[in-house]
Formats: sequence, C-alpha cells, structure tokens
Amino acid sequence: MAQILVLLGHSGNKRLLSQILENHELLGPQNGLIPDRNFDMVIADLGALVKWRDTLAAHREAQAPALIPVLLVVRESQLSRARSTLDGQFEDVVVSPLRAPELIARIANMLRLRQSTVELSQRANESESALENMDRAFRIFSACNELVIRAKTETELLDEMLGQLVGDHGYRFAWFGIAQHDEQKSVEVIAHCGGAAEYLENMQLSWGDNAQGQGPAGSAIRRCQPEVSQNLHTDPLFDPWRGSAAQHGMNSVLALPLLISENTVGVLALYSEKPNAFGESEIELMWRLAKNIALGLSALRSHQALDAEKERAEERAYRDALTKLPNRQWVLEELGSLEAKSEREQAHAAVLFIDLDGFKRVNDGLGHEAGDCFAGHRKMAPC
Repeated sequence: MAQILVLLGHSGNKRLLSQILENHELLGPQNGLIPDRNFDMVIADLGALVKWRDTLAAHREAQAPALIPVLLVVRESQLSRARSTLDGQFEDVVVSPLRAPELIARIANMLRLRQSTVELSQRANESESALENMDRAFRIFSACNELVIRAKTETELLDEMLGQLVGDHGYRFAWFGIAQHDEQKSVEVIAHCGGAAEYLENMQLSWGDNAQGQGPAGSAIRRCQPEVSQNLHTDPLFDPWRGSAAQHGMNSVLALPLLISENTVGVLALYSEKPNAFGESEIELMWRLAKNIALGLSALRSHQALDAEKERAEERAYRDALTKLPNRQWVLEELGSLEAKSEREQAHAAVLFIDLDGFKRVNDGLGHEAGDCFAGHRKMAPC
C-alpha cells in the first residue's frame, strides 16, 4: 500500500481518486499544512502545486536520490502555463476532467518510478557504506602491518594491534584467544580491547565439536578459515553468548584463525555494532591481516627461541653444569680483562681462592649423587 498525498481542489476529482485508490492510503493537508511524514507520490492541481512548491521541494530533496514523483492535474488551457512556470517540479501531467483508466495507468507508472528510485537509492547507500567500510579496513590494515614489523614482543604486538582495531576508525570490540589442547579444547583469551571485559568474564569458549565450539571463534579454529555471524540476534549458533553480546552493543562478529606452520594456534575475533557489517572484501582483507599477524607471532617466537638458545649456550660455555658457578673458562677470560684494566689504570687486583676441605669424604661416604647435591645446593631425592 502506497501513501499518496492528494492536493486537489476539485471535489469530483477527489471522489474519483478515493474510488480507484481504495487500496492505498490517501493523505491531505492538515490544519493548512502538508503532513510531516514520508509519502510515495503527489497528485496535485496547478494551484496547489504553486502554493506548496517550496514545501514539496523540501520533501523531495530530503528523500533524494529516491524520487517522490508528482502527477500534475490541469485543465487543457493550463498546460502551457504549467510547463513554463513549474518546469522540473512534476514528472507527469494528466488533463482534467479525469478518466479512471488513464488515471490508474498514470498512477501505476508513477509508483513504479518511485519504487525504482528507492531501490537505486538503497543500493547506492549500501555501496557507499561498503566503500566507507573498506576505506576504514584499509587504514587499519596498513597501521596493523606496521605494528607487525616493529613489535618486539608478543604482548606489544597483540595489545597495540587490538588498540588499532578498536580505535576511532575500528571495531566495537576485539580479542585474541589461544587454542588450548586440554580435554575441553578450550580457548584462552590473552588480550582484548573495547571496554567490554565483562563480556568475556563468564564466556566459555571451545574449539571442540560441542555447544561452546559452534560459535564463530571455535569454528574458525577448528576449520582453519574465517567465520562470520552477520546478525548475532538471529544466529542460532551464537545462542550461548547472545544476551551478553546484546548488552554490550555487539551485532555481528568476524573470527579469523591464526595459522603458524599450517596449524591454528589461536583466533582473532572482531565485533561490530552494526548487523551485516562484514562484506566479502573486508573479510578478505582482515583474513590477510590475520595471516600477517600469525607471521609476526611466528617470527617473534623464533627470535625468542634463538635468544633463549643463545643464553643456554653462553651458560654452558661459562657456567659449571652442576653448581651453576662461573667455570675455568670464565675465570681465565675475566682474569685477562682484570689484568688489562690493572695495567691501564695502574691499579692492583687480587684473586680469592676457596677450597672445600673434606668434600672427598662426602663422595666416598654417601656417594657421588650426594656429593653432587651438596655441591649444587640441592636436596637429595628420598630413597
């Protein structure tokens, strides 16, 4: 049913419209004013269109690019004047007295025109929104990739990454989770951002094939691919977390697995306050970002492993394996440095030598294991 604004002075024409448009809602001026509401088309005579010219123009402009078509009703003698004074302010004209078949056809054409422009306007708005989302996503993608390059620790990478994702141009809420290999196949949240920490407090997450594992995060880990829920209020698989998400203004979510050496080690979850927020292009872009984050994590872990191995190698080279005290090699190098410093600064140096008397009796009497425990300040395991 369409809403049609009727601005006609001729009573016969108004009666005819009431008869042929009984399935539509007919509107008219109220207290000398055009109703402040949306309507789908206007049927007006010349006098009314001149009188309400500015008001109708404002209504039409407010709904642009969707069109509110105007069907002008004039006497044949008024046609020339109407076209010269109201050019561009009406889409079609019909000559009075009105004839039902012609009027029905003209109105049907006007309503089809209206519907076409509404659909075009909606598509344009959707395209504009998609472009805005992609622009935001590209800016986030660029900033986050820079973080991947310069981050020195996992904590720095994850915390600053979430700050970018939930910044002024980002998402409503975001968190990183690690896939645990326990009996429940639980997901441990290790970092989050967005002011909705309460959302995570009682959140039981799993990547197993169970009720808690059917949401986007669990499915993304299990299937090694992005998972999206475009409407958290209607998605049956999101039922365990629906109420809490609604309380925190979350309406859609994108979950992205973090893959290291083809194994899913965790997940990045991005929440939007809008339903249907994640278009295909944005999902693809964020999927690329998740892969880059995983590469960054892998590189950081490799560096950490190398640093740890370097420390262990240095300890093996300069520390006694049993007592962890500096060994002969360390002493010789330190003595060399100390001797050079003494000569350079014309200073004296001294070496203190400590010997443990009677240590052989511990080994001979209690065994070498007891001697090792004694030397290493460790408790001996009970027999």
